[in-house]
Parts: sequence; C-alpha cells; structure tokens
Amino acid sequence: MNGLRSLALPGHSVSGGIVPRDFCVDGSVDSVDWNQFGSTMLWSDSIDVILNGTSLLLFGDSSRSYQIQFSDSNGCLVDFIFEKNAVYPPRVDLGADTTLCEGDTLILSVDSFMDSGFFAVWNDKNFGLEFPVRQSGEYRVQVGTAGCNSSDTILVIDQPAPSPNLGNDTNLSSGFTVILGTKKHWNSYRWNTIETDSIILATVTGKYWVEVTDSNGCRGADTIRVNIEGSFPYSVKEGVFAHLKIGPNPSSAYVEVQGLEDFTYSLFDLSGKLVAKGVNEVILLPSPGGMYILDLESEGEHQRVEILRLAP
Repeated sequence: MNGLRSLALPGHSVSGGIVPRDFCVDGSVDSVDWNQFGSTMLWSDSIDVILNGTSLLLFGDSSRSYQIQFSDSNGCLVDFIFEKNAVYPPRVDLGADTTLCEGDTLILSVDSFMDSGFFAVWNDKNFGLEFPVRQSGEYRVQVGTAGCNSSDTILVIDQPAPSPNLGNDTNLSSGFTVILGTKKHWNSYRWNTIETDSIILATVTGKYWVEVTDSNGCRGADTIRVNIEGSFPYSVKEGVFAHLKIGPNPSSAYVEVQGLEDFTYSLFDLSGKLVAKGVNEVILLPSPGGMYILDLESEGEHQRVEILRLAP
C-alpha cells in the first residue's frame, strides 16, 4: 500500500478505540509511529493520511478525526479513530530592534502573551516573564509549552550617553553676566532655570545645570557654578527651598516659581522699594527693565533671588 486511501478489504473489523492527539499548529506535520497500532495500514477515510516508512503522517491544521484501519500480524482488522486537537502556539512579539542608552536598563517582557501552563525562557537558559538588558546583543525568548511554543528575537544596540560641557566654574565681578551653553548641538535642552533654549544668561550667583537629549533619546547632564560678586544666590538647595526653580531669568515679562506648593512673594527694586507682592502665582515683572530682588517666603523661611527684567 502506498498510504493513500484504499478500498476496504473483505472481512469484519473490531474497534481499537479512540486515540486522542494534541497537535501543535506550527507548520509541521503530525507524525505517528503506525507500528504500534498494527503491522499494516489498510485504509483511511481521508486523503490527508499518508504512510511514510514507519510514520503515519496526518495532514491538516484544524481539529478533526481520522478513521484508519490496520491489520495485525494475525490478519485481524482493527479500526482506530484518531481525534486530533489542534493547539495553536502563542503569539510573542518583543518589538522592533532598539537602542539602549549607556547606563540604562531595558526590561523585555512577555507578560501579555502568557497563559496558564506556559513557560518563558530567555536565551535558552533564563526563565521568567521579564528579562533585564544592560548591554548590546541579540536576545531570544521562547514562550509556550514543551510541545507547542513560539519564539521571537530582538537586537539591542548600545548608544553612548551624551556629554555636554558647560566649562569650568566661573567667578565674575559685580554687574557682569555670563552666557552658558554647550559647544555641541543636541536635540533638546532642560535647564534648572526652567528654560529649554540651547543657551541661557546667568545673572546671579548659583549652581546651573543642563540636561540634554540626543537623537537616540539618550540623556546626559553637566553642572557649573557661577559666582557673581555681591549677588544673591540663585537658589539654596536645602530645607523648604531644596527643589526651588525660578525662571525664565532673565525675562522680558514674568518669572515662574516651581518646587514650592505654598508661598508668598515680595518684589523690590534695587532701592528697596516694594513694587509687587502676591501669593502662589506667576510673578509679573514691572517696567522698566533692570535688576529686581525677589523675596520668597514659605513655611516661615525666606529666600532672596536677583531677577533681571529685560527692557521691552
């Protein structure tokens, strides 16, 4: 016999029972060692059953039954019904190849693809729903059961962190200012003065820092200390004012206070005259342009900052 469906032979047959089979629908063919059922396969009710050597190949990717008749060594006819249950491998997707910024950790996860009884193994040795990546390389995960699983691979490429340079700490005489910036251009900037331009004007004593982001989304930062003779500090990084940020400074219209939930303010000109006061609001700067002293009060503590009002 060539394994394709043939005519039934004369004689009576007996039932060999139902043979349940879970078959993983992964592009392979369900293969059965037919010698355990009989010495000869006589016929099948389906053209999807093919005999290949000692293997019985059951084609088809859906759940279905096959009736197959065998003859044993004594010439007895035995009918078996193969109940094939199609089991589909899980879908798993680690996403597109990506970059990893220096010093960062990328967490790969397959939690959304898991089901009861599934396992997840990374690079053929690490089990778990998540896998931390701290260096470049190709990472593979296999998800499913021992008999039916699928896999995916992602390539992670290291990217160096940007290194902005604001220069050395600077000391200036009273009345002088300094422009702060980096020589290299970056995609975005975030200063502790709330500004987002590539350069800022430092007009008061204090510590200034900038965080830059490059085209890969990687971040880096640098800090500079500016000391201007006779000026009030930009901010004091302690107590209630530990997270104080004021900006933009200089400004042509207003300054905003961040890092304080509740505060009152008083704005003085250099002669000591009170020109504005308020509570928990954006501070509008008066005309004309020039230097003003902003006094902030919160929780009984005070902080003074010089504000430069640009001429309109």
